[in-house]
Amino acid sequence: MGVCGNKATKQRRRQAPLSPSTTGGDVDLISGLGDDVLVRILELLPDERDAVTTGLLSRRWRDLWTRIPDLRFASKSWPEFRAASDARRFIDLVDYALARRAAQTEPAIESLAISLKLKDVRRVHDAAGRIVPPVVGAAQGWIRYAGIPAMILDNLPSSAKLETMRLAIGPAIVHLPSSVVFASLTDLSLECLVVVDGTAHLLSRLVSSACCPRLQKLRMRKIRFSQGDRREEDQDQAELIKIQANLLLELSLKQLRDPFSLDLTTPSLRGLRIEACCCLEDLTISTPNLERLNLDKDSQPVCIYIHDDELPSVRSLNVELYSHDVYADDEESNNNTIELLRCCTSLKYLEVFLQV
Repeated sequence: MGVCGNKATKQRRRQAPLSPSTTGGDVDLISGLGDDVLVRILELLPDERDAVTTGLLSRRWRDLWTRIPDLRFASKSWPEFRAASDARRFIDLVDYALARRAAQTEPAIESLAISLKLKDVRRVHDAAGRIVPPVVGAAQGWIRYAGIPAMILDNLPSSAKLETMRLAIGPAIVHLPSSVVFASLTDLSLECLVVVDGTAHLLSRLVSSACCPRLQKLRMRKIRFSQGDRREEDQDQAELIKIQANLLLELSLKQLRDPFSLDLTTPSLRGLRIEACCCLEDLTISTPNLERLNLDKDSQPVCIYIHDDELPSVRSLNVELYSHDVYADDEESNNNTIELLRCCTSLKYLEVFLQV
């Protein structure tokens, strides 16, 4: 059985104009929402850049995004950066947003994440002639990302409630903050950074009590040091990372590929893990409460210096030994490992990787 209506009646209904009460007319339903609700909506956006652009809507929206407590700047991989200007715009927008947010003291920033991914650089370079007009010769350097200027991070916002921060801005060159203090920060991750030549001391400051007095967990991964205008004979000069952190409990370093020395004055440190740091030269340790020490087979330092010649609290140790002169400095490396074993007087777990 079927039911059919009158065709003419249906046509008249379709042609009848809808009343404002039916369509909502020109009523702005969003404006009726409170600022706190709108800020909550902005928090749900995946990228802070989307929130910043809402400032173009009206004067009311101009400052709403500056009240978001969790800031996320996460670029996509290629092909988002089809030209160097795209990367430049990303950097400029992040700089602008951080400066605006730093001027907004309330509410406090609770977390900050910046991720700049420049992948498939070779693919972009090969297509440079198509992507950028030939007349813009200077843009070729940007496409190859060979001349990216240093990002000045002095405007990184700090607040009394900021506890966690992750910076992954690679392979951009960064000039780290020189005076900012993160008084409440307890968890810090630094990833994929290229530190400006001659500013390793700023990296040391950032990961020490002078900048982060409450820091408890620190992760450093894929950090490199810009060679700048160094002479060829100075290219292999080791940079010094000096960490003086009174409350630091956990420290991990992974894939630091440039020559560096590590000096630790961390009286509360419980766990130290160093992985894939093939250019670690000197390791100086003043960590009386260290319990877990993991040095993988690619991270054996050239020299080890242990304060008071003792690590009385180490219970777990991973080290490596060589035989049959696998490398030219095998004997020196083995001597360092044996000295380290001698200093660990309370071992309960020992793992030795023997390379034959």
